[in-house]
Amino acid sequence: MRLFRGVSTFLKAIQSLPQFISIFNEYKEILSRNETQLRYFTDQLIAMKMQHDVHASSKDFKEGAFVLQDHFSLLERKINLNMQNYFQQMESLLSIYRSLPNLKHLPNTRGWVGSPDFLLKLVEIVLKRKPQFVFELSSGVSSIILGTALQLNQLGHLLSIDHEESYANVTRANIELNGIDKNCSVKVCPLVNVEVEGITYRWYDLKTIQKREGIDCLVIDGPPGSTQPLARYPAVPLLYNFFSDKMVIIMDDANRRDEQIIIDRWVEFLHARKFKVQRTDFPAFEKGLVVLEVSRIA
Repeated sequence: MRLFRGVSTFLKAIQSLPQFISIFNEYKEILSRNETQLRYFTDQLIAMKMQHDVHASSKDFKEGAFVLQDHFSLLERKINLNMQNYFQQMESLLSIYRSLPNLKHLPNTRGWVGSPDFLLKLVEIVLKRKPQFVFELSSGVSSIILGTALQLNQLGHLLSIDHEESYANVTRANIELNGIDKNCSVKVCPLVNVEVEGITYRWYDLKTIQKREGIDCLVIDGPPGSTQPLARYPAVPLLYNFFSDKMVIIMDDANRRDEQIIIDRWVEFLHARKFKVQRTDFPAFEKGLVVLEVSRIA
């Protein structure tokens, strides 16, 4: 319960900041639901203990009490882990706003969109590495973060592609709302059949865009994993010829089994083509993240 009180205090401390109100109201609702559930089971456990004092000699009652207590302990651990994650995501959101004073509007960061810890890592990488060309597979909240960081750098351009016109239009509207249209653009590239290493994948039709050499930062958050097994594997085999001599690959959803297999295969692929690869895993991130720092070997 101390964790609930700590997070609640944190929320109260920041709720006066206008730019956080809509985002953190969502977290407050999640906290309230989980706290209610935990209190319910606490009350049940207390009631069970009181009955146990009366029926202490009943073997069946004792066994039932132990089962309930085990269930309660498991639920408490699960909720505490969820709360720790929510707290981490809120801290990441605060850090994003501190790092990007030019950020005007950040869309919802819950559900299937980029998590705040992932978005904060994008900010850190772009501000530190100062890439001139960022190529992103699948547009969304991450596009806003990348474009805003590039604007702050006063250097670089983001090209984000999406297979759905509706998603692309939402991202374009948010780009315009944040005033970063000079730093980023969104193109629609429908999924088509492409062959990679003898296997047919549904992947982006890059014929609809002008390919550009010198990818300094490649952010991979698509196609959707539901498309097919190892859906994101084609990215490196199809794009490595366009990599800068020193660049970075950022893979979201890296805690999924498919993504782990893909990353291992990318490392092997790049090593075989005389690239040096330094891999950094972030398994504690909400959805997992892997960063590959890639450099050509002369």
